[in-house]
Amino acid sequence: MKKDTLAILLTTLILIIYCGLTVVENVSYNLVGVLFVALHVLTVWMVIAILKQPYQTNKTFDEYFYQDKAIKRNFEKKLVSIDSVDCSSKSIILT
Repeated sequence: MKKDTLAILLTTLILIIYCGLTVVENVSYNLVGVLFVALHVLTVWMVIAILKQPYQTNKTFDEYFYQDKAIKRNFEKKLVSIDSVDCSSKSIILT
């Protein structure tokens, strides 16, 4: 099992336990407090574990807008001359 998968599963499990214990009556406040602090430490550990995973991509931000799906950037730089802008209106719409 990869380190990031373990971090995600353990943090999620502790979160579910914490949420369940907060609504149950007669639960020790010390236990809830320890789980609350542990969740913060586990969340930082999970983020570090995910960000340290060796991941390489050949996609660039200039070519693809979003990396998870093949959504290509679709923009054109348009130059607007000052003569074509009507400054009398309150809003300017560039087409």
